[in-house]
Amino acid sequence: MGQEGPDSGDQGLRLALAAAERRRERWAGDLHDRALQELGALRILLEAADREGAISPAARQGAMDHVDRAIHAIQGLITEIRPSVLDELGVGPAIESLARRAREVDQVDVEVDVDVGDDAQGGPARLGFEVEATIYRVIEEATNNAITHGRASRVSINVRRATETVELVVTDDGSGFDPASAHRSFGLVGMRERVALAGGQLELDSAPGNGTRVRAEVPLS
Repeated sequence: MGQEGPDSGDQGLRLALAAAERRRERWAGDLHDRALQELGALRILLEAADREGAISPAARQGAMDHVDRAIHAIQGLITEIRPSVLDELGVGPAIESLARRAREVDQVDVEVDVDVGDDAQGGPARLGFEVEATIYRVIEEATNNAITHGRASRVSINVRRATETVELVVTDDGSGFDPASAHRSFGLVGMRERVALAGGQLELDSAPGNGTRVRAEVPLS
């Protein structure tokens, strides 16, 4: 009868996180292939009905506006669930996309400075599935917390690759909080677990009225 090793629990959590990312990828694909295609087909039908005079211009425009809003909302949801750019281009462009959404939707000034090195072709280097997912999700959570809870007007995201690690720092000018009273927050726990399972460390510096600084160091191995 087998015996579990001391890190079997961590391995189980790591596999669960990886499986969750794969599910996110599948859900995003399903939303794109089903919901968006159906809405696109409905848009074509409305245009055809308008050309044939089967619908009034006002009704047609109202319906098209509803369809366009639904398409835009689903596109945003797909990106939140699993940004395709993370899989296709890597963590740098994915963070830029996240920052662009925050600027457009939340009207927050988000500065991004990412340097993960170059690959053999001169493009941004890829860091591996687990490392990239960890970096992106921690930055996503820290940014969302800054905007939603801290009411920040400015967020700074910095990512630097060293020889064996990647350092990420997210700072904001929000309301801040007392880390001792918020240590059980689901978002903070999730960030710490992700970084710990990747073999890294996370530091949190905040105080009421002084904004928040989240720093994590994730090994590349």
